[in-house]
Amino acid sequence: MIATDLGRAVAIGLIPLLFFADSLTIYWLYGIVLVAGILGVFFEVSNQAFLPSLVDSRQLPEGNARFQISQSVAQVSGPGIAGLLIAFFSAATVMLIDAVSYLVGALTSALIRKPEPPPHGGGKPPKLFTAIRDGLKWVWTQPVIRPLLIASACYMTFTAGIQSLYVFYLKEHLGLSTTVIGVTLGFLGVGAVVGSLLSLKLLKMVGPGPSAFWATVFGNGAFLLIPLAGGPTWLMVGLLAGAQLLIGMSGPMAQVGMASLRQVLTPNDMQGRVVGTFRGLSLGLAPLGALAAGFLGAAVGLRPILLVFAIGVLIPIVVMAVSPLPRLRELPDPVQASA
Repeated sequence: MIATDLGRAVAIGLIPLLFFADSLTIYWLYGIVLVAGILGVFFEVSNQAFLPSLVDSRQLPEGNARFQISQSVAQVSGPGIAGLLIAFFSAATVMLIDAVSYLVGALTSALIRKPEPPPHGGGKPPKLFTAIRDGLKWVWTQPVIRPLLIASACYMTFTAGIQSLYVFYLKEHLGLSTTVIGVTLGFLGVGAVVGSLLSLKLLKMVGPGPSAFWATVFGNGAFLLIPLAGGPTWLMVGLLAGAQLLIGMSGPMAQVGMASLRQVLTPNDMQGRVVGTFRGLSLGLAPLGALAAGFLGAAVGLRPILLVFAIGVLIPIVVMAVSPLPRLRELPDPVQASA
Protein backbone atom coordinates (compact mmCIF):
# COMPACT_ATOMS: atom_id res chain seq x y z
CA MET A 1 0.00 0.00 0.00
CA ILE A 2 2.83 2.39 0.86
CA ALA A 3 4.77 1.53 -2.29
CA THR A 4 1.78 1.92 -4.61
CA ASP A 5 0.82 5.28 -3.08
CA LEU A 6 4.39 6.52 -3.53
CA GLY A 7 4.36 5.23 -7.10
CA ARG A 8 1.09 7.01 -7.88
CA ALA A 9 2.41 10.22 -6.32
CA VAL A 10 5.36 10.11 -8.72
CA ALA A 11 3.19 9.19 -11.73
CA ILE A 12 0.56 11.88 -11.12
CA GLY A 13 3.25 14.39 -10.16
CA LEU A 14 4.80 13.99 -13.60
CA ILE A 15 1.74 15.61 -15.21
CA PRO A 16 2.23 19.13 -13.80
CA LEU A 17 6.02 18.85 -14.12
CA LEU A 18 5.76 17.95 -17.80
CA PHE A 19 3.10 20.61 -18.33
CA PHE A 20 5.17 23.41 -16.84
CA ALA A 21 8.15 22.17 -18.86
CA ASP A 22 5.95 22.37 -22.00
CA SER A 23 6.62 18.66 -22.69
CA LEU A 24 3.25 17.11 -21.84
CA THR A 25 1.74 15.10 -24.69
CA ILE A 26 -1.19 12.72 -25.00
CA TYR A 27 1.25 9.81 -25.10
CA TRP A 28 2.67 10.79 -21.73
CA LEU A 29 -0.89 10.86 -20.38
CA TYR A 30 -1.57 7.39 -21.81
CA GLY A 31 1.45 5.98 -20.02
CA ILE A 32 0.80 7.80 -16.74
CA VAL A 33 -2.84 6.71 -16.60
CA LEU A 34 -1.83 3.11 -17.36
CA VAL A 35 0.78 3.07 -14.58
CA ALA A 36 -1.56 4.77 -12.09
CA GLY A 37 -4.32 2.29 -12.94
CA ILE A 38 -2.07 -0.74 -12.42
CA LEU A 39 -0.82 0.63 -9.10
CA GLY A 40 -4.42 1.37 -8.10
CA VAL A 41 -5.37 -2.28 -8.59
CA PHE A 42 -2.40 -3.39 -6.45
CA PHE A 43 -3.42 -0.91 -3.75
CA GLU A 44 -7.08 -1.99 -3.64
CA VAL A 45 -6.21 -5.68 -3.43
CA SER A 46 -3.73 -5.01 -0.62
CA ASN A 47 -6.12 -2.61 1.12
CA GLN A 48 -8.96 -5.13 1.30
CA ALA A 49 -6.68 -8.05 2.16
CA PHE A 50 -5.01 -6.09 4.99
CA LEU A 51 -8.12 -5.36 7.06
CA PRO A 52 -8.44 -8.88 8.60
CA SER A 53 -4.86 -8.51 9.88
CA LEU A 54 -5.62 -5.08 11.30
CA VAL A 55 -8.79 -5.73 13.31
CA ASP A 56 -10.42 -8.63 15.11
CA SER A 57 -12.79 -10.76 13.03
CA ARG A 58 -15.80 -9.45 14.97
CA GLN A 59 -14.79 -5.89 14.09
CA LEU A 60 -14.70 -6.57 10.35
CA PRO A 61 -18.27 -5.30 9.70
CA GLU A 62 -17.48 -2.01 11.45
CA GLY A 63 -14.18 -1.73 9.61
CA ASN A 64 -15.84 -2.36 6.25
CA ALA A 65 -18.62 0.11 7.10
CA ARG A 66 -16.05 2.81 7.81
CA PHE A 67 -14.30 2.03 4.53
CA GLN A 68 -17.60 2.45 2.72
CA ILE A 69 -18.36 5.74 4.46
CA SER A 70 -14.97 7.22 3.57
CA GLN A 71 -15.23 5.96 0.00
CA SER A 72 -18.76 7.29 -0.50
CA VAL A 73 -17.93 10.71 0.96
CA ALA A 74 -14.83 10.92 -1.25
CA GLN A 75 -16.79 9.98 -4.38
CA VAL A 76 -19.48 12.56 -3.65
CA SER A 77 -17.22 15.40 -2.54
CA GLY A 78 -14.24 14.74 -4.82
CA PRO A 79 -15.64 16.13 -8.10
CA GLY A 80 -17.00 19.21 -6.35
CA ILE A 81 -13.72 19.92 -4.59
CA ALA A 82 -11.82 19.41 -7.85
CA GLY A 83 -14.14 21.84 -9.64
CA LEU A 84 -13.72 24.40 -6.87
CA LEU A 85 -9.92 24.10 -6.96
CA ILE A 86 -9.82 24.45 -10.75
CA ALA A 87 -11.83 27.67 -10.41
CA PHE A 88 -8.94 29.17 -8.40
CA PHE A 89 -5.90 27.28 -9.72
CA SER A 90 -4.78 25.79 -13.01
CA ALA A 91 -5.61 22.18 -13.82
CA ALA A 92 -1.92 21.31 -13.63
CA THR A 93 -1.69 22.74 -10.10
CA VAL A 94 -4.72 20.69 -9.06
CA MET A 95 -2.96 17.56 -10.36
CA LEU A 96 0.01 18.47 -8.18
CA ILE A 97 -2.34 18.63 -5.18
CA ASP A 98 -3.64 15.19 -6.19
CA ALA A 99 -0.06 13.85 -6.21
CA VAL A 100 0.50 15.24 -2.71
CA SER A 101 -2.66 13.45 -1.53
CA TYR A 102 -1.02 10.13 -2.42
CA LEU A 103 2.01 11.09 -0.33
CA VAL A 104 -0.37 11.73 2.56
CA GLY A 105 -1.89 8.29 1.95
CA ALA A 106 1.55 6.65 2.03
CA LEU A 107 2.38 8.47 5.27
CA THR A 108 -0.83 7.43 7.01
CA SER A 109 -0.29 3.81 5.95
CA ALA A 110 3.27 3.97 7.29
CA LEU A 111 1.90 5.13 10.66
CA ILE A 112 0.02 1.82 11.10
CA ARG A 113 2.07 0.02 13.72
CA LYS A 114 0.17 -3.21 14.23
CA PRO A 115 2.38 -6.18 13.20
CA GLU A 116 1.26 -7.90 10.01
CA PRO A 117 1.56 -11.70 9.72
CA PRO A 118 4.32 -12.60 7.22
CA PRO A 119 3.00 -13.86 3.86
CA HIS A 120 2.99 -17.66 3.50
CA GLY A 121 4.06 -18.01 7.15
CA GLY A 122 7.45 -16.54 6.32
CA GLY A 123 8.22 -19.35 3.87
CA LYS A 124 8.97 -19.19 0.17
CA PRO A 125 6.04 -17.72 -1.80
CA PRO A 126 4.44 -19.97 -4.45
CA LYS A 127 4.98 -19.32 -8.13
CA LEU A 128 2.64 -16.77 -9.68
CA PHE A 129 0.47 -19.08 -11.77
CA THR A 130 0.39 -21.67 -9.00
CA ALA A 131 -0.88 -19.02 -6.60
CA ILE A 132 -3.53 -17.88 -9.10
CA ARG A 133 -4.65 -21.47 -9.68
CA ASP A 134 -4.86 -22.20 -5.96
CA GLY A 135 -6.81 -19.01 -5.36
CA LEU A 136 -9.33 -19.77 -8.11
CA LYS A 137 -9.73 -23.34 -6.89
CA TRP A 138 -10.31 -22.27 -3.30
CA VAL A 139 -12.88 -19.61 -4.26
CA TRP A 140 -14.77 -22.03 -6.49
CA THR A 141 -14.99 -24.76 -3.83
CA GLN A 142 -16.10 -22.44 -0.99
CA PRO A 143 -19.94 -22.65 -0.82
CA VAL A 144 -20.50 -19.06 0.32
CA ILE A 145 -17.74 -17.24 -1.57
CA ARG A 146 -18.45 -18.97 -4.92
CA PRO A 147 -21.97 -17.49 -5.27
CA LEU A 148 -20.63 -14.11 -4.17
CA LEU A 149 -18.09 -14.26 -6.99
CA ILE A 150 -20.70 -15.26 -9.59
CA ALA A 151 -23.09 -12.57 -8.37
CA SER A 152 -20.36 -9.90 -8.47
CA ALA A 153 -19.26 -10.88 -11.99
CA CYS A 154 -22.83 -10.81 -13.33
CA TYR A 155 -23.52 -7.49 -11.60
CA MET A 156 -20.45 -5.77 -13.05
CA THR A 157 -21.11 -7.13 -16.54
CA PHE A 158 -24.70 -5.93 -16.81
CA THR A 159 -24.38 -2.68 -14.87
CA ALA A 160 -21.41 -1.66 -17.03
CA GLY A 161 -23.68 -2.03 -20.06
CA ILE A 162 -26.39 0.09 -18.46
CA GLN A 163 -23.93 2.78 -17.40
CA SER A 164 -22.45 3.00 -20.89
CA LEU A 165 -25.88 3.86 -22.34
CA TYR A 166 -27.43 5.79 -19.44
CA VAL A 167 -26.56 9.40 -20.31
CA PHE A 168 -27.11 8.92 -24.05
CA TYR A 169 -30.48 7.24 -23.38
CA LEU A 170 -31.70 10.03 -21.11
CA LYS A 171 -30.54 12.77 -23.44
CA GLU A 172 -31.39 11.40 -26.89
CA HIS A 173 -34.30 9.04 -26.15
CA LEU A 174 -36.05 10.70 -23.22
CA GLY A 175 -35.08 14.25 -24.21
CA LEU A 176 -33.88 15.32 -20.78
CA SER A 177 -31.50 18.24 -20.37
CA THR A 178 -27.93 17.87 -19.18
CA THR A 179 -28.85 19.58 -15.91
CA VAL A 180 -31.68 17.14 -15.19
CA ILE A 181 -29.42 14.19 -16.04
CA GLY A 182 -26.85 15.55 -13.59
CA VAL A 183 -29.52 15.86 -10.90
CA THR A 184 -30.57 12.21 -11.33
CA LEU A 185 -26.95 11.09 -11.09
CA GLY A 186 -26.51 13.22 -7.98
CA PHE A 187 -28.97 10.97 -6.16
CA LEU A 188 -26.53 8.06 -6.66
CA GLY A 189 -23.95 9.80 -4.50
CA VAL A 190 -26.51 10.82 -1.89
CA GLY A 191 -27.73 7.24 -1.71
CA ALA A 192 -24.18 5.94 -1.36
CA VAL A 193 -23.52 8.16 1.66
CA VAL A 194 -26.84 7.25 3.30
CA GLY A 195 -26.31 3.56 2.58
CA SER A 196 -22.81 3.68 4.05
CA LEU A 197 -24.09 5.28 7.25
CA LEU A 198 -26.86 2.69 7.61
CA SER A 199 -24.90 -0.38 6.48
CA LEU A 200 -23.56 -1.40 9.89
CA LYS A 201 -26.93 -0.86 11.58
CA LEU A 202 -28.65 -3.05 8.97
CA LEU A 203 -26.02 -5.77 9.35
CA LYS A 204 -26.41 -5.84 13.13
CA MET A 205 -30.19 -5.92 12.75
CA VAL A 206 -30.59 -8.83 10.30
CA GLY A 207 -27.10 -10.35 9.95
CA PRO A 208 -24.38 -10.18 7.25
CA GLY A 209 -26.00 -12.65 4.84
CA PRO A 210 -29.56 -11.24 4.86
CA SER A 211 -28.31 -7.64 4.72
CA ALA A 212 -26.23 -8.41 1.63
CA PHE A 213 -29.06 -10.38 0.03
CA TRP A 214 -31.92 -7.90 0.61
CA ALA A 215 -29.78 -4.92 -0.31
CA THR A 216 -29.07 -6.73 -3.59
CA VAL A 217 -32.79 -7.41 -4.12
CA PHE A 218 -33.81 -3.77 -3.79
CA GLY A 219 -30.74 -2.26 -5.42
CA ASN A 220 -30.58 -4.57 -8.43
CA GLY A 221 -34.34 -4.43 -8.88
CA ALA A 222 -34.12 -0.63 -9.06
CA PHE A 223 -32.30 -0.88 -12.41
CA LEU A 224 -35.64 -1.84 -13.98
CA LEU A 225 -36.91 1.68 -13.31
CA ILE A 226 -34.44 3.09 -15.85
CA PRO A 227 -35.84 1.49 -19.05
CA LEU A 228 -39.39 1.62 -17.65
CA ALA A 229 -39.28 5.35 -16.86
CA GLY A 230 -41.91 7.26 -18.83
CA GLY A 231 -44.98 9.49 -18.63
CA PRO A 232 -44.83 13.15 -17.58
CA THR A 233 -41.39 14.66 -17.07
CA TRP A 234 -41.83 14.91 -13.29
CA LEU A 235 -42.71 11.20 -13.08
CA MET A 236 -39.89 10.22 -15.40
CA VAL A 237 -37.31 12.18 -13.43
CA GLY A 238 -38.74 10.88 -10.16
CA LEU A 239 -38.36 7.27 -11.27
CA LEU A 240 -34.82 7.84 -12.52
CA ALA A 241 -33.78 9.70 -9.37
CA GLY A 242 -35.41 7.01 -7.21
CA ALA A 243 -33.52 4.32 -9.11
CA GLN A 244 -30.20 6.07 -8.56
CA LEU A 245 -30.99 6.61 -4.88
CA LEU A 246 -31.80 2.92 -4.32
CA ILE A 247 -28.78 1.77 -6.31
CA GLY A 248 -26.52 4.09 -4.35
CA MET A 249 -27.93 3.04 -0.97
CA SER A 250 -27.86 -0.68 -1.66
CA GLY A 251 -24.25 -0.82 -2.84
CA PRO A 252 -22.55 -0.10 0.51
CA MET A 253 -25.14 -2.13 2.42
CA ALA A 254 -24.49 -5.20 0.30
CA GLN A 255 -20.74 -4.65 0.19
CA VAL A 256 -20.29 -4.48 3.96
CA GLY A 257 -22.04 -7.84 4.45
CA MET A 258 -20.35 -9.51 1.48
CA ALA A 259 -16.85 -8.23 2.29
CA SER A 260 -17.15 -9.20 5.97
CA LEU A 261 -18.22 -12.73 5.09
CA ARG A 262 -15.52 -13.09 2.47
CA GLN A 263 -12.80 -11.89 4.83
CA VAL A 264 -13.81 -14.04 7.80
CA LEU A 265 -14.22 -17.14 5.62
CA THR A 266 -10.84 -16.71 3.92
CA PRO A 267 -7.56 -17.91 5.49
CA ASN A 268 -4.98 -15.17 5.93
CA ASP A 269 -2.64 -16.48 3.22
CA MET A 270 -5.54 -16.49 0.73
CA GLN A 271 -6.86 -12.96 1.39
CA GLY A 272 -4.97 -11.27 -1.43
CA ARG A 273 -5.67 -14.02 -3.94
CA VAL A 274 -9.40 -14.02 -3.17
CA VAL A 275 -9.65 -10.22 -3.53
CA GLY A 276 -7.61 -10.42 -6.73
CA THR A 277 -9.92 -13.12 -8.10
CA PHE A 278 -12.99 -11.01 -7.38
CA ARG A 279 -11.56 -7.86 -8.91
CA GLY A 280 -9.99 -9.66 -11.87
CA LEU A 281 -13.17 -11.44 -12.90
CA SER A 282 -15.58 -8.62 -12.11
CA LEU A 283 -13.59 -5.78 -13.65
CA GLY A 284 -12.43 -7.99 -16.51
CA LEU A 285 -16.00 -8.65 -17.63
CA ALA A 286 -17.21 -5.06 -17.23
CA PRO A 287 -15.69 -3.76 -20.51
CA LEU A 288 -17.29 -6.68 -22.38
CA GLY A 289 -20.69 -5.75 -20.94
CA ALA A 290 -20.25 -2.12 -21.96
CA LEU A 291 -19.09 -3.09 -25.45
CA ALA A 292 -21.99 -5.51 -25.95
CA ALA A 293 -24.49 -2.91 -24.78
CA GLY A 294 -23.11 -0.37 -27.25
CA PHE A 295 -23.31 -2.71 -30.24
CA LEU A 296 -26.74 -4.07 -29.32
CA GLY A 297 -28.10 -0.62 -28.50
CA ALA A 298 -27.10 0.64 -31.93
CA ALA A 299 -28.64 -2.40 -33.63
CA VAL A 300 -31.85 -2.93 -31.65
CA GLY A 301 -32.53 0.31 -29.78
CA LEU A 302 -31.64 1.74 -26.42
CA ARG A 303 -34.74 0.98 -24.36
CA PRO A 304 -35.02 -2.74 -25.30
CA ILE A 305 -31.33 -3.36 -24.57
CA LEU A 306 -31.48 -1.44 -21.30
CA LEU A 307 -34.46 -3.59 -20.30
CA VAL A 308 -32.57 -6.78 -21.20
CA PHE A 309 -29.54 -5.68 -19.20
CA ALA A 310 -31.72 -4.60 -16.27
CA ILE A 311 -33.21 -8.11 -16.24
CA GLY A 312 -29.65 -9.46 -16.36
CA VAL A 313 -28.86 -7.52 -13.18
CA LEU A 314 -31.49 -9.70 -11.47
CA ILE A 315 -29.34 -12.83 -11.98
CA PRO A 316 -27.25 -12.13 -8.85
CA ILE A 317 -30.46 -12.16 -6.79
CA VAL A 318 -31.25 -15.70 -7.99
CA VAL A 319 -27.65 -16.85 -7.45
CA MET A 320 -27.62 -15.51 -3.89
CA ALA A 321 -31.14 -16.80 -3.11
CA VAL A 322 -30.17 -20.44 -3.76
CA SER A 323 -26.93 -20.11 -1.76
CA PRO A 324 -26.45 -20.29 2.03
CA LEU A 325 -26.16 -16.47 2.12
CA PRO A 326 -29.72 -15.47 3.16
CA ARG A 327 -29.47 -17.77 6.20
CA LEU A 328 -26.14 -16.45 7.54
CA ARG A 329 -27.33 -14.23 10.38
CA GLU A 330 -23.98 -14.41 12.20
CA LEU A 331 -20.39 -14.24 11.04
CA PRO A 332 -18.90 -17.76 10.90
CA ASP A 333 -16.09 -18.75 13.23
CA PRO A 334 -12.84 -17.65 11.54
CA VAL A 335 -10.90 -20.55 13.10
CA GLN A 336 -13.26 -23.09 11.54
CA ALA A 337 -13.22 -21.16 8.28
CA SER A 338 -9.46 -21.53 8.04
CA ALA A 339 -9.42 -25.21 8.99
